[in-house]
Amino acid sequence: MSTEHNIAIDGTQLPCPNDWDFSPISEMCPEILIGIDCKKTNGNYEPIFQETRDGKFYGRSVLIDPDPETIGRFKRLYDHGLYMSSNFLTSDDSCGNLFARGFMSTASMMRPRICERIRRMLEECDLPEGFIIINSLGGGTGSGLTAALLNTLRIYYKNLVQLQVTLFPTPQATTVEPYNCALHEYKMNDNSCIMLIDNQALFNALTPMRRSSNGFEAVNNIIAQLVSNLTIGTRFKEISEGLISLRDLRFLLHPTKNLRYSSFSYSPFTSKKTYRYDKWYEHELTIDCFTEINQLINCPNIEKTPNLGTCMIYRGNLNYFKAKECAGNYLRQLNGGLQTGVNVCVSQKNTYHLDENNMPKAGNTACKLSTNLALKNIWEKTYNNYTTLLQKRAFLHWYENERMTSCDFDGAKEKLCILLDEYNFMNLKKRK
Repeated sequence: MSTEHNIAIDGTQLPCPNDWDFSPISEMCPEILIGIDCKKTNGNYEPIFQETRDGKFYGRSVLIDPDPETIGRFKRLYDHGLYMSSNFLTSDDSCGNLFARGFMSTASMMRPRICERIRRMLEECDLPEGFIIINSLGGGTGSGLTAALLNTLRIYYKNLVQLQVTLFPTPQATTVEPYNCALHEYKMNDNSCIMLIDNQALFNALTPMRRSSNGFEAVNNIIAQLVSNLTIGTRFKEISEGLISLRDLRFLLHPTKNLRYSSFSYSPFTSKKTYRYDKWYEHELTIDCFTEINQLINCPNIEKTPNLGTCMIYRGNLNYFKAKECAGNYLRQLNGGLQTGVNVCVSQKNTYHLDENNMPKAGNTACKLSTNLALKNIWEKTYNNYTTLLQKRAFLHWYENERMTSCDFDGAKEKLCILLDEYNFMNLKKRK
């Protein structure tokens, strides 16, 4: 997002080329890979960045990990001055992939420091709208510490929206991941709206690009694009139509108390070599967002299952009315002619990618967020794995050592049953 606002990775404002100068900014600042941008389209950076008196920019973010080695590695490799040093929060030891340790002992140690840091950050904001949280459900930090933290934030900031971009563990991960997912669902407040993705689906989606690299750069770039799209309408109001705020997203993607999980899809996944020969306009992007390969969560028949609520975010030189018509027509066809809730946002701000990711640097893109009834399948697998582990009492002693009781595990099982029953009820209602 710093690239979109013409901010360098060290937090300084990059020089803007003249209107008649079409040379990319990367030539003036070679170490920063960035496309052409002008002051007229720099947008409103204040929701994401804070500007100091000396013209330095810092991200409005707090990076949390109890493991000091993880934070240290991030600071060595990626922090060039865009983050405040006080916003890196760590502890003495990791959570050891245990929800119980993250929710109990680690949270009790780190919660005061985290809440104080967030309080100071919010005092520097004018009319904050909410929080965007990026976490993983497989580990102890992402499941346990996140649940404890968001429950606390819900008490102090009950009017602020909580949107989670959550990495869901694959069904093959059956060590302690089912415990962590079930306990997170049980202990979390029902106010948070959660958008699920998983690593395997991301790698499958990147297959058309014929990636030769084994790293996670391309995967992380896609996640960054998804998070950027959540606030694109707020940050670039002047060049966007059909503005969608965080409150709109929560209202659309959180239809009932328990059905608060939604899925992502992204289009196009194509390399630089083939992008110039393809035509990606409103119709093509809409159809591509509903194909199986573009879904960022591994869930059978998700592209054919009705949606309770859908949000389409387009970026590039596209027409708002054409995009809305294409999205509405396709969703009516998918839902058997029934009307469904759909919000459309079109921003003229192009999408930027780093050169090493083998993706087009700028162009027309689309992102779909939907509360899909097919997500029942992943929770059904989680429930089956959870009950199997619970019957064998596998790894339970690690959780019991952190003061978790059998009531917690029974409550998590009951909460999963309620969630699955609600999915079944909505499926029957849609068929009628």
